[in-house]
Amino acid sequence: MNKGAFTESPVESAVICRAVWGKLISCDLQVKDAERFVTKSL
Repeated sequence: MNKGAFTESPVESAVICRAVWGKLISCDLQVKDAERFVTKSL
């Protein structure tokens, strides 16, 4: 994943991505990454 493209946290990036682009495959993958990030952070 290109970190430079996403300055927010993974979760915020996924939410923004979905809000702006709708359900693109790349956004779905990013949401999965965000969920892993959150799970790891807990």
